Amino acid sequence: MPKTKNRPGIWIGHVTRRVRDVKKTAEFFAALGFRPIWEDSHMAILELRGGTHLLVFPDESRYKSIPNDQFDLMVENVERTHLGLKDKKLKIGKIKRDQFHTYFEATDPDGHKWRINSDHTEGRPV
Repeated sequence: MPKTKNRPGIWIGHVTRRVRDVKKTAEFFAALGFRPIWEDSHMAILELRGGTHLLVFPDESRYKSIPNDQFDLMVENVERTHLGLKDKKLKIGKIKRDQFHTYFEATDPDGHKWRINSDHTEGRPV
């Protein structure tokens, strides 16, 4: 039986982390085997197998609004997932778009919102 037959249709999309030194931290994760995607002095993006992105920001006051060690979720087809969850009568928000993703939020039974993004792997093997 192929391993992908029962593969979940949802995965961790991004993990955010604020650090003292973006460059040194990006170099550390690249040495661990993460794939560097993008970097400047204010942010680095590194990719894990499966397409999850680690977003690294400086631990400075202007970035305090970015959650530390938080993650969001990702799916291949956000519109189809949105429709399927709506059919299951789950509490979900409207589909929105930002600079990088199409997304919506789903609210769990404890009232926590989970952002569910469109895929960002852009055809790269992950």
